[in-house]
Amino acid sequence: MKPLPHHEHSSPDPSSPLGIIGLGLLGSALAERALVGDLTVLGCDPDPSRRAQLEQSGGRVLAPAREVARACRRILLVLPNDGMTREVMQEIAPVLTPGTIILDATTRPLPTMWLPMKAGGVLALAFCLLTGCGKVEPKVLTDFPAHEAPNYQGLVSVSWLKGLLDYQKSGFQAPRPATYRNERFAIIEASWATLDKAKDYRHGHIPGAIHFNTDDLEDGSPRWRLREAEELQRAIGRAGITPDTTVIVYGGKLIAAARVWWALKYAGVADARLLDGGFEAWAEAGYPVEKEVRLPQPVEFAAPVAANLLATTDYIRERLQNSSIWLGDVRSVEEFSGRTSGYSYLEAKCRIPSAAHVGDGDDGAYLYKQRDGRLKPPAEILAHWQRQGIVAAKKGGRFEREVVFYCGGGWRSSVAFFYAWLLGFENVRNYSDGWSGWSTEYHADPAAKGRTPGWRQQPSLNPIEAGAP
Repeated sequence: MKPLPHHEHSSPDPSSPLGIIGLGLLGSALAERALVGDLTVLGCDPDPSRRAQLEQSGGRVLAPAREVARACRRILLVLPNDGMTREVMQEIAPVLTPGTIILDATTRPLPTMWLPMKAGGVLALAFCLLTGCGKVEPKVLTDFPAHEAPNYQGLVSVSWLKGLLDYQKSGFQAPRPATYRNERFAIIEASWATLDKAKDYRHGHIPGAIHFNTDDLEDGSPRWRLREAEELQRAIGRAGITPDTTVIVYGGKLIAAARVWWALKYAGVADARLLDGGFEAWAEAGYPVEKEVRLPQPVEFAAPVAANLLATTDYIRERLQNSSIWLGDVRSVEEFSGRTSGYSYLEAKCRIPSAAHVGDGDDGAYLYKQRDGRLKPPAEILAHWQRQGIVAAKKGGRFEREVVFYCGGGWRSSVAFFYAWLLGFENVRNYSDGWSGWSTEYHADPAAKGRTPGWRQQPSLNPIEAGAP
């Protein structure tokens, strides 16, 4: 028995609850025996019948496994294979208390026929020790660059993606990548280009990846605004994606990848992720590259949209009146102050009243990503927001007010939203139509010239504000 290498050694505290993670048939029997003694058992089990069995016996079931890890300083892992042990260790490592004792009964399982002979929980735990439970060697948390964030699984490394491809190539016999619990996945290269003009994709892409044109998310010139929900879902279905597909998105531009990631989440894809560092990090690692053009098999996409992720113009207008939201402007200082619209086709300048400038989310500003293309630590971004007045509440998972991020048309704000989502904030939205949607109405006019020939731009009646931050 050994503790995690980065935790101090300490003896188990008899008054501390015993945490059992991954209760199988063996774990259930152990839990029943343990409950006869003086131990309080907190278990985590995906099987409803075994959860009910433990609760009926007087134990308490906490889920996910992180909650067991937070509550216990003695944890017994009873899992079917070493791959799942590594997966659970990655999940609980960030929340373990120093001195926590981890016992692993995976590699040397306890024979269940011995368990009924044990009189109580202390003997059951002692049996684990005497049979030489394997030590837990935590996998270095390189697969999840944001491993300290609550939704860390949403940002994956190229090594994680390589493991996923190896898992598929082996006929699902190789170790399953941590946090991947699906039967189907898709890799998307996101950029603003039709397939025949998608240079980044055609010059070389991650094996199996398909190209996704960001135009498929938007209603085209001159507005370039998010499509209606049904149209958006049809576009995603044409890419061969269903609501239960695990989707890994990357792109030459982070803002394009984040835009597609957010649109997938809004449309109803449960498990969408970003690839940290994108294709450059993949190629730098020496992983294989292909040039074969992959064409997806269209499917029907049916799911309720995640309406809580989107802010509309009406939504913002109503809440500005009572100051119930914070607006985070993710455009450049020049756009925020009203010196430029930021877009070749948009005439209107300035900003939405009361907005805080939370930094330019564009790739070239290098505020929300590093120069090597990888994302910055989420905690660093949160500290930056708080300096701009976007403050986290004392209760985890929420800002003191609901936060709405916006830019010109939903791309840069998707980057900020992704960080907030990684950090576990629930009261946050993306104003996808952005400054364009707030400031401008378009009317067809054959005589119109200027930036949008054939369309006359007319200022909306929404209030605006100008001046330095």
